Amino acid sequence: LERLSASLAEIFETVGNVFFYDPWKARDDYIQVLVDPSVGVRNSFLENHLRGGPDDAAAGDAVRLLESQRMSLFMFTSCGWFFDDISGLEAVQIMLYAARGIDLAGGWAQEDVEERLKEDLSRAESNVRGEGTGADIYEKILACARMTPRRLAAHVACAGEAKNPDDDSGILSRVNGGLEIEDPEGAPRGVVRVMEPYIPGRHEFLFRCTSSGCEIGPLDRSTGSGVVSDRAIPGSTRFRYRDLVPGVLYEIAGGAGAHVEKAVCGAVDVPGRSLMDLAGLIDVREMSCVSKGCRRSLDLAVSFQIVKALSMSGSDVELLVEDLKRAVDTAVDWKLPLDREYLAGKASKTLSRLMEELPGSPFAGLISGVLEILDAVRVLDLPVDLWGVQNMFYDMSRRHDFKESLSVPAGRAFEKLGRRLGFREY
Repeated sequence: LERLSASLAEIFETVGNVFFYDPWKARDDYIQVLVDPSVGVRNSFLENHLRGGPDDAAAGDAVRLLESQRMSLFMFTSCGWFFDDISGLEAVQIMLYAARGIDLAGGWAQEDVEERLKEDLSRAESNVRGEGTGADIYEKILACARMTPRRLAAHVACAGEAKNPDDDSGILSRVNGGLEIEDPEGAPRGVVRVMEPYIPGRHEFLFRCTSSGCEIGPLDRSTGSGVVSDRAIPGSTRFRYRDLVPGVLYEIAGGAGAHVEKAVCGAVDVPGRSLMDLAGLIDVREMSCVSKGCRRSLDLAVSFQIVKALSMSGSDVELLVEDLKRAVDTAVDWKLPLDREYLAGKASKTLSRLMEELPGSPFAGLISGVLEILDAVRVLDLPVDLWGVQNMFYDMSRRHDFKESLSVPAGRAFEKLGRRLGFREY
């Protein structure tokens, strides 16, 4: 790493003198941009240090050079010197910093600095069987971690297309702003835009998603190549879903699962209600007359009815309260083997969401919905941690403006909620 750092420093000083008045002063002052990466701060920094100012066409390369120095410093993070084996988490992270520094500055190098780094790493043998040398580990981690603009575009396109419609907290939940998705019959396709952190400018590509992955190809608006057909994109790079980083794979799987669950839930809704009506007519003492297939169907119908009710929002909470109570009663009467861990997760998210909505919509029906979910949690014995809900209730109970906004029925419901959550004064 010392040899690599020296090489990156030589590149920085040689090329940096072309871009900056004083490259090392620029590097030290670059911390201002890292602390506040807003356009105004970045332009002020470039105005003070870049020979051509912030509008210079070379601004992107200049910042890329600065980023290479940031990675060079990151290579010497203290945890990198305290590890049991070169295949461990700390050493691997240090090697990732080194690889990123090479990616940023290697194009200006007079020699293959990465090959020389691998030669040095090959002298370090791992103590873990099968891991090989430091060079082997370096190659292995980069196979899935090295991020180019095209690969980043593939991640954004895949995650944005399969985004979970019910979850805005995912790793790439805001990527749709960088997508122009065409939605004709066939594979999802369109234009994807990505930016590298802190580096001015953006990259635009055509994308086409297939059943096995994503194609990323060049976009040239001057020649009219901004339209994607359902055929392969000329000059494209193909990325398989299995090659994406784990966080995006999780996002895709979660989004796809949510879409399927929504479709299945909709398909089961009407016949499921009819089956629950039938179950309500049968005396629980006569359950033996019901076939195993019918019981499995009833289990599915009740499960999806509970999931649907647990996905309620403030606007439809009153309509779904009765559905939830009915489904829970059916599950208890028929002793259905529900997936309690899954339902607990749904209940926890919905409770948090409804409690967050409550200050802006303090009506009795919304509080009744929270109470009904708490009843379902208790009756079904769902493993839900109510600590967060209790904290939100406590904060609201100490707000005089909130308590004054409650109607008489809502105030009574709020007091009942407090007692249910274990607050004695309520």
